[in-house]
Amino acid sequence: MAAPGRVSFDRLNSNRGAGRHWLLGFTVASLVAIHGAAGLDTLRLRPGERILVIAPHPDDDVLGCGGLIQHALAAGDSVWVAYMTSGDGSWSSAAVTLGKPFIGAKDYLRLGRERMAEATDGARVLGLPLNQLIFLGYPDRGLAPLWQEYWNDAFKSPATAATRNPYCVSGRRYTGARVLADVMALLRRLRPDRVFAPHPCDAHTDHWATAAIMALAREVWNVAETTRFPLMYGYMVHYSPLPEPDEELTLSPPRSLCGPRHHWLSLPLTDVELARKENALDRHVSQTGTPGNNLAGRIGLNELFDEGRSDTGPVLDNAPAAPLPTSARFDTLVALPDRGTLTFRVLMKSRPTAELRYSLFIHAVGRDLDSILHRGLIVDLHAGDKAAGVTIMPEESFIPAGIRVEPVPRGWEVGVPRALFPQSCAVLYSAETRWGSMLLNHSGLGEMQLPSESGPGHQ
Repeated sequence: MAAPGRVSFDRLNSNRGAGRHWLLGFTVASLVAIHGAAGLDTLRLRPGERILVIAPHPDDDVLGCGGLIQHALAAGDSVWVAYMTSGDGSWSSAAVTLGKPFIGAKDYLRLGRERMAEATDGARVLGLPLNQLIFLGYPDRGLAPLWQEYWNDAFKSPATAATRNPYCVSGRRYTGARVLADVMALLRRLRPDRVFAPHPCDAHTDHWATAAIMALAREVWNVAETTRFPLMYGYMVHYSPLPEPDEELTLSPPRSLCGPRHHWLSLPLTDVELARKENALDRHVSQTGTPGNNLAGRIGLNELFDEGRSDTGPVLDNAPAAPLPTSARFDTLVALPDRGTLTFRVLMKSRPTAELRYSLFIHAVGRDLDSILHRGLIVDLHAGDKAAGVTIMPEESFIPAGIRVEPVPRGWEVGVPRALFPQSCAVLYSAETRWGSMLLNHSGLGEMQLPSESGPGHQ
């Protein structure tokens, strides 16, 4: 994480039953709504399609898309699953799986290999051809740092101590540039008709970071490729809990993520699909056997997918940990173009405090081949007895000028000169709150399209 007061630039640059009655943490089961999924359109697939499922960890493909995968295979579609990480960063899973409390780097690597084997077993249950499983091997709990600030410099996994993929001989370095290149290569090779990836407001850091990487890939694709980007859908596995659901659980979208910029689709599961999904989940023994990791509570009678795009970054009540101080919770994150300046308004549920760290992350992707390389910006925000401000640290041979940070009630306004961005570009942005190194809350991903010449600052 950037040091306080820093701005840095990067250039690219089964139990159905009792298990469902007690939901720990932030699970998709908490998406249940009082009126069920009534009124939602049904997800419909066409025979002969090519479908790619992106899973941050082994088991996310089963939790979010286990029914979809079966449905697609039955329709004659080709399905691939790409695992962004090998899930090698959980101490509790490693301790239970290996039967010892003191876990080192080699033990986390053993956990990663075990989870890859579990993913293979689970995919076999769902009927997936095993040669259509792709393990990218990026670090568990490392996808957000790769997207946010480790674009060119290698990230070191805090669990395995690896700086490159340790699960294959030609392991690629852990950098944001590399993960984007891998995703782009995957899309070009498979040419999927539809991509199912985590929702940008999923609470788990690896999940929303995967969504951010996919959004970045979409923008690069739209510049560099002549074909249209595949249809993309977001699925959720983690979200803030609502009241405890009944055993027979129908999932509905979270109310804060419903509106004109969202289009949620429901896929009802047959009894056979549901049983097979639960069977596949049972193969993930390192997860189902870990106390408090109640995966059965995340399975409903349907699956949900959002094909909408949120251009304003809805962030209401999106909290990956609880209980949280109110000052850690985001209320609004929005980008506003205004007379040559792109203004980001970051508002919290209550007045920010000096004990917490608040950061704004911005990525801009040019829309022509000369400026396709993207530029990243990190702004650390201060509160309490420290004046809100920013110190600039250049990465290249220039120091960007004109960035301003102004405190407002319950947050900040950050102004970035429009001239720092390519004339025609897409801007992706998010924010997060930390206590020391611990992530408390994040905003989800906002998007804004800035036009060419007619855009602010380019009259």
